[in-house]
Amino acid sequence: MIYSMPEYHPRIGPIESLIGSISRKGLSNGLKLCLDIGDSVSYPFGSGQTWFDRSGNAVDFFRGASSSVQTSDPTPNGSAGDFSKNTYWSFDGGDYFQANTAASGYSAALAGWISNIHKDGAKFTFFAWFYPAVTGTFCMLGTSGAQAAADRGFQWWSFTGNNNMGFALKHGFGGVGDANQFTIGAWNCVALSIDEALGTNNATFFSNGAFSIQNCDYVGSDTGNATNTIMVGGTGNTGDLRGLTNGSRLSQIAVWEGVALTQAQIGVLYDATKTRFK
Repeated sequence: MIYSMPEYHPRIGPIESLIGSISRKGLSNGLKLCLDIGDSVSYPFGSGQTWFDRSGNAVDFFRGASSSVQTSDPTPNGSAGDFSKNTYWSFDGGDYFQANTAASGYSAALAGWISNIHKDGAKFTFFAWFYPAVTGTFCMLGTSGAQAAADRGFQWWSFTGNNNMGFALKHGFGGVGDANQFTIGAWNCVALSIDEALGTNNATFFSNGAFSIQNCDYVGSDTGNATNTIMVGGTGNTGDLRGLTNGSRLSQIAVWEGVALTQAQIGVLYDATKTRFK
């Protein structure tokens, strides 16, 4: 895995790619997905429709539903290799990223980490930097789809008016939310780490330096693969998309599976990545 050494700003410190921060802080174990618009390898500006995975697992995402330009494409802002808050994806409420099911790593991911997230004994971590423009319901990452009876999957989402991140399964768990709120109209770092086998106090939410511990017991969860293709900025199905609200922005997102990062590790990664958003 190739990444450059961080740039150093004399006033605010080191600035680098998300994969660079993860690698430099020794957090690569269990990393399954790493997307970063500021990383010119993850998104070479002007080169089309794909947001490339930097984890090494080749789970790449289309802007919108396919390799063709369409109205569901998030809009790139900024420039390639710019590690600043001025480089980001913007959304209009109907935009999303959908995994390229033909990408070399997707089949293994669907049968492995993507579907493991909604199964009993799940162990994983989500981490993202985003800018919510307005209060509203949205899904940051999901496979739960349109909530049809047959759907299997999860959603990392926010429900209207709460201004916090939550987690729910289509079957097996109704949902749990962060006790801390994110800030509308500002850059926010949010994370969720779950080790379901622990039973009680098994979910750690994070928002801008604050942690909250919750219970997330998968009772009667599904054992099959996720029904829908995984989306960033959607539930996995356009029938109930719950896209990032109009005017919202996203810079980076990462997923670990088989590893539940500790509070200390999440804090270390937050400190390593926050310089970009000052």
